[in-house]
Amino acid sequence: MLPSTATGSQGLEALARDIAGCRLCDAYGLPVTHVAPLVQSRVATAELLLVGAQPDKADVKAGRPLSGAAGRRLLEWLVIAGLGATAAEAAGRCRLTWLAHCHLPGGRRLSQAAQNCYAFLAREIHLAPPAACVTLGPVPLAALFGFRGPLEHAVGRRWTEADFGVELFRILPQGCPIVPLPAPSAASPWLRRPGNVQRLRRALSTLAGTLSTLRQDVGPSPGAS
Repeated sequence: MLPSTATGSQGLEALARDIAGCRLCDAYGLPVTHVAPLVQSRVATAELLLVGAQPDKADVKAGRPLSGAAGRRLLEWLVIAGLGATAAEAAGRCRLTWLAHCHLPGGRRLSQAAQNCYAFLAREIHLAPPAACVTLGPVPLAALFGFRGPLEHAVGRRWTEADFGVELFRILPQGCPIVPLPAPSAASPWLRRPGNVQRLRRALSTLAGTLSTLRQDVGPSPGAS
């Protein structure tokens, strides 16, 4: 199937249809649960792109992103970082996407599923280029930018693809800032480790500074007071 040539919100809607029709993981024998695509076509101009590993179980069940406990925790972080004054406002200014658009129980063979979905992610970023990118947990950092160190070494500072040593086949716009965060899932032990709550606070402060700089460069986002 050839990808649609539509752009903007129409292009994202076409992308969602193509994701819905994809069965490449079935051909690889991956234990995926096919879900309705959660591509957010209505926020093509969002300030922030969030990249997770795969849709959360609660999002799959509800059929919409940021609907479960992990999504609420993430929105709380984004409010602290100043993306919006409320969770609803922050949700309207970000796009959540994933390395793999279907759900794999326990994340089994996620790397292969992410490879199968890579063209979808690249197309989504082309259709809706982000002003800044937030990665959620270590998996997107490794898959997209080749970062293999402890997450503690990445969280708390701002990066670009060049900082990660990505020279060829960059997926983000030139110079796009990347702010790594931990995965917001309660199942993740990362925040329970010594010093990591402080690292998260630094990361949210870094994200706040990044958003402030971007807004000074381009003016206030739609709906901002």
